[in-house]
Amino acid sequence: MSTDSSETIVLQASRRYKLWLASFCLLCLLLMGIFYLSPKGGPISMILFWLLFVGILGLVNCTRSGDIVLTAKYLESGIFFRRRFPWDKITEVWTGDEHIWWSGKTVNAKKERTCKNQFDHWGRQCKSNQKQVSKDLAVEWIEKIRSVGSEEERKQLIRKLRTNRPPRILRTRSQLSPEEQEKFDRLNSEFQTIRGEGTLERRVEITNYFKQKGWQLDPIKVSEGQKIFGCLFLLFILVAGVVILSIFYRYLFP
Repeated sequence: MSTDSSETIVLQASRRYKLWLASFCLLCLLLMGIFYLSPKGGPISMILFWLLFVGILGLVNCTRSGDIVLTAKYLESGIFFRRRFPWDKITEVWTGDEHIWWSGKTVNAKKERTCKNQFDHWGRQCKSNQKQVSKDLAVEWIEKIRSVGSEEERKQLIRKLRTNRPPRILRTRSQLSPEEQEKFDRLNSEFQTIRGEGTLERRVEITNYFKQKGWQLDPIKVSEGQKIFGCLFLLFILVAGVVILSIFYRYLFP
C-alpha cells in the first residue's frame, strides 16, 4: 500500500529534529575549520570529525527508511531492515527514553520479535497534515488501531486519525470523560513531580501531548527559592562558558 494512501498514517522525523541535526553538523564543520587552523587543534579536530560522522548517521532517520507506517493491515518500521507486524500479531506496545517499542510476530515469522523506534521528545510529524505527534499520542493511536477488530474499521479509524488537528479551545479536566480524566491525572502528576535526568525532555513530551489533545495543563508550581536558584545557575553557566572559551582561545592561539 502506498504511503500516500488516505488509509495510511506515516510518522516522519519532525522538522525540529531535522533542523537540530543539520545545525549540529554545520557547527561541527565550522569548529573543525577553526581548530584546523591552530597548530594544537589536531586532536580536537579529530573528535569533531567523529561527532560529525555520528550526526550524518542520524540523518538516515530523516529519510523514508526511518518512517513509522500504520496501515489497516500492519505496522511497519525499521531503518536498515523494514519489518511489518500484522495488527493481530502485536502483543505489547510500550515507551522508553526517546523510543517506542513493540513486540510481536512479523509476516511469515515463527518467533516473536521486538522492534525499537526512535521517537525524540519533539515527537514526529504526520505526513498527511504536517502536524506534530507526540510519543504518547502515537502510542495511543497504535493501541486504538490495534484494538479494532476488522480491517474496514481500521481503515475508517486511520482516515479519522490522519486528519487529526488540535482543538482551538482547550478543555479543562472537568470537561473530559472519566477515561480521559484518568490519563490527565497521571500525566499531570508526572509533569509536576518528575525530577532528575531527562526532566526537561519529558515535560516537553507531556506539554505537546496536552496541546495535541486540546487539554489545559496545570502550570508548574515554582517557589521563590527555586526562581532565585535558577537565575544563579544561569549566571554561573554564562560565566563558566566565557572562562572556558577564553582558556581554549589562549591554548589554541598563544
